[in-house]
Amino acid sequence: MALITCPQCGAEVGEGERVCPSCGAAMSKTASPPAAAVTEKKSLGSFPVLPVLVGALLIVGVIAAVWFAHQHKKAADAAMAPSAEMRERGDADAKRHDAIRRAVLGSIMLHDAQLNTDGYGVDRAMLMEDGTVCYSYHTRNPSGGTDAKTAVLLPDRQVLHADVGGEQTDEAKSCAQQTGTDVTARVRLR
Repeated sequence: MALITCPQCGAEVGEGERVCPSCGAAMSKTASPPAAAVTEKKSLGSFPVLPVLVGALLIVGVIAAVWFAHQHKKAADAAMAPSAEMRERGDADAKRHDAIRRAVLGSIMLHDAQLNTDGYGVDRAMLMEDGTVCYSYHTRNPSGGTDAKTAVLLPDRQVLHADVGGEQTDEAKSCAQQTGTDVTARVRLR
């Protein structure tokens, strides 16, 4: 005897029975499909396609937004990064600024080394390419006259080499043979 499924409770009932032994529902004469087939049909019909589709679109949108933000940040970083030429120019400007600062400090040291600081004045200050600073300056001597002197500030030292008694040092002689940038206006003390 073949089994059929009760349409009310889903229990298996013999084909010849008129009433379901489980729930008491009247059985029709037409055979119903087995319970497994009914369950499978219901689960396929109730599958939530729309929420899954919306969720997938949302995930794709988030991934695209993150990718575009990353690309935008890379482009902005590339635009903001200084070029090698700009970095070199900045380094050269910093070295030049430091050399000029040293030239001013050398002028202050020359001033402070004078017996009569009121008679001191820088006539010329040259900043050489190697960082050496060459000074031509004048001071007032004890008799009230003016003496012309030279001094050299080497790039790797904080010591000034000044001429004594009109004799030029080797460093001062080397200044005469080189060219440089005139920084007189910057080192003159006011």
